[in-house]
Amino acid sequence: MALRKYMSIFKEKSVFDDLFTGDDVVIPQNVNKGYIPQAAGGKIKFQSESMETGSSTSKYVYVEDDSIDQLERLSSDMVGKWDLMTPKLVLTIISSTKHFTSWGFHEDIDSFQDGLMKAASLAEMMILVDGQNYGITQIIGEAVAKEKDRRKILAREQTLTRFVSSDQLPRITVIGLVPQQVLSQAVSDSVSESITAATLGKTNILISLSDESIDDDINNLNSNLTHFIIINKDLGPPGQVNFTNRLELRLSRPLGWVQNRQSLLLNEDEVGPVPLIGLLVQGGPQEIDRVLALVKRNVPVIVLWGLGMAGDIIAYAARESQKSYDSYTYEMYVKAELRRLLSDMFPEEFVGNNLARNQCRDRVLQCVAHANQGETSLLTLVNVKAHSQDLSTAILMSVLNSYNFRPTKTDQIQYSLQLCLDWMSPEIALTNIFSKYSRNLIMVTDDMFQQALLRPSREEFVDLFLDRGFVLHSFLSQTRLATLFERCQDKDFFAGICLETILGEKVTQAHIIPETFVQDKKCDLNRLLQSLTSLTYLIDPEELTINAGPDRAVNAAVAEKQVRIQLCIL
Repeated sequence: MALRKYMSIFKEKSVFDDLFTGDDVVIPQNVNKGYIPQAAGGKIKFQSESMETGSSTSKYVYVEDDSIDQLERLSSDMVGKWDLMTPKLVLTIISSTKHFTSWGFHEDIDSFQDGLMKAASLAEMMILVDGQNYGITQIIGEAVAKEKDRRKILAREQTLTRFVSSDQLPRITVIGLVPQQVLSQAVSDSVSESITAATLGKTNILISLSDESIDDDINNLNSNLTHFIIINKDLGPPGQVNFTNRLELRLSRPLGWVQNRQSLLLNEDEVGPVPLIGLLVQGGPQEIDRVLALVKRNVPVIVLWGLGMAGDIIAYAARESQKSYDSYTYEMYVKAELRRLLSDMFPEEFVGNNLARNQCRDRVLQCVAHANQGETSLLTLVNVKAHSQDLSTAILMSVLNSYNFRPTKTDQIQYSLQLCLDWMSPEIALTNIFSKYSRNLIMVTDDMFQQALLRPSREEFVDLFLDRGFVLHSFLSQTRLATLFERCQDKDFFAGICLETILGEKVTQAHIIPETFVQDKKCDLNRLLQSLTSLTYLIDPEELTINAGPDRAVNAAVAEKQVRIQLCIL
């Protein structure tokens, strides 16, 4: 075998060392009453003999079953052990190692990877995927590696600038689900016997790859994934699928331990407030079942088509559902074509088994029927060959479309607007939010408006917010004006030219804006403006703060005009 793998224990002091004694979890006696027993976990270190490849470390947690207690411990560990936050989106990859074929064209792979990492760089997103280094997981792993390299370059470029940006890119979180038996196959036979429920979580695992390692070996774990969940082998394939379904639903709720157990029991089959999105890539009959289970819960699914398998079959049925057929033509043409596609693409499952094939065809049609309700659909079709179709935009649109299947709530509208702002998509915000909902349901917060002001290509969003009645004079106070200058886009120009060269101020990374910058009429900002325009006292910072409150010094129209001028100066 081209892989030389082994498991060993590499000593690293962690919180786990104090919790395990023998085979039992020992709960310290001096902890708060709210302490939650932790699931077994540790680290997997991938080490390569190649100097170029180097090594990487991923965290893992072992789960014994799909019970609520195990899911809650896992959720708690994601916060406590993995240091994760509740994401803005959860993307679950629906694919199969069995029903997957090579994409063929690098352009298709590059387009997919770019779109996925673009979305992961716009908002805090959690991606769930099969942990084995094969098929779509390998493609996603490569995308993660490229994105990490890109961020390293950006970080190095930041060191060459005088003032480092305080804006941080969202953390990349890609979690691989791995059955216990697959982990055993990823290490040498001499130690695979030691990977048991009793040892998992008490050891850190070292997987060493030789220089001749085969990239698409299905027995590999993908070393680019950030986290792994090891699933007890005793669950078996059906139990592992059930665990995945329940995990998806749990991740659609805020992370952390939930104290209200009764609430969990009552709502465990419902999707929570965190948007959950499925992404179907090829796949077989089992993946069709997963899509059906998601759309029945009003979870949107992006269907990648143009690569064959289940993705093309569901996409075909979805496109045909938009056409006007009489019942006879639909029966003779569409259903017959679905039967043919299923037989051609899955001969092992359906050749000679017409009953199973027809049942699968009916499930495909159920996917479309549940997804199509009214003018919108839970299925978003993306042609992998059409590189103009951006996957990141499809992810955003899937979330917005899914809200059409829920009762209208103000918090959902606010969430949608924030996502549009994260994506910097004013056109989508206008079409899917401002033109759709009444004005009293949409609230542009001060924080949203500040985000719009501080981002590149901000003009369209700022105009959109102002056209929809955002009140500027209530927004711009003396403190906020200082913050806007402090966080301006071109800090090198502002600090080096405006403050140091023109005003003669001493500027540091920690304190770009001096305390006197917007203190009163004689502030440094007015000194700067006077040196550039010969006009005195263009801004009255104290009046700004007064006008932002209920007791304005001038009427609302005048206050609004003054603030517009001051933002133009900014």
